[in-house]
Amino acid sequence: RGQAGALPRAYQQLNMKFITGCATSAGGYRRVNQDSIFLDTKESFAFGIVCDGIGGLDNSELASTFVTDAAALWYHGLVEWLEPETAATEIIFSHLRDAAEDWNYRLCEYIRGEGLRCGTTMSLISLLRDSGLIIHVGDSRIYRYRQDSGLVQLTCDMVTSRMSGGRMKTYLANYVGRQDELSYLPIAFDISPDELYIFGSDGFYHKFTEQDAERVYYNLSHGDSPKALCHELISAMISRGEHDNISVGLIFTRR
Repeated sequence: RGQAGALPRAYQQLNMKFITGCATSAGGYRRVNQDSIFLDTKESFAFGIVCDGIGGLDNSELASTFVTDAAALWYHGLVEWLEPETAATEIIFSHLRDAAEDWNYRLCEYIRGEGLRCGTTMSLISLLRDSGLIIHVGDSRIYRYRQDSGLVQLTCDMVTSRMSGGRMKTYLANYVGRQDELSYLPIAFDISPDELYIFGSDGFYHKFTEQDAERVYYNLSHGDSPKALCHELISAMISRGEHDNISVGLIFTRR
């Protein structure tokens, strides 16, 4: 038992809330949007994923949509019975890791069955009460912004460099749909109130700055719409000369 009048820690977490929004755009230069993004929340549970189809492979918009749709289906199936205030975090996150491996395997089967050449990055963030899990494959990114520590990149780009045509070029080293067994980076972490999590495709972060994160944090703190802020960020990246597809999601933690 705790002290008289004090609630157990599990119950102290009940009022963690998540303010969320996301958006995607083909950008100002490309006809096809190979990005796909999903973000939703139920009480003390938030779930977001961004996938960026591999531009050097044909039909990769099919791969990004395949994985995002599978993730959204998993989420909707989960929240039908999930009680976020009492669910065991370890069980939910273990289930999620198994699900990600299954999405990859089913994508590989789909690619083989259709005779396609495609693949996608995947950066997934799941927050349950005061715990978080990231599952990361490729070079999309997830950031965290705090007032005291600024902007921090939580994921590592899975890329390699080699000479091509007399120049050093960067290539994607890993992606979903590359092989039947998924190789990914899981990142577990604690969360606190008044944190901003930002996830996006490379078309978003090429021109993204810490000042952008600071402005979004301030505006969310003062009640601005997260979805509207996502659209403002996309417009800003296009105005700065970004040529790629652009996707961004925001999760703001509050008590």
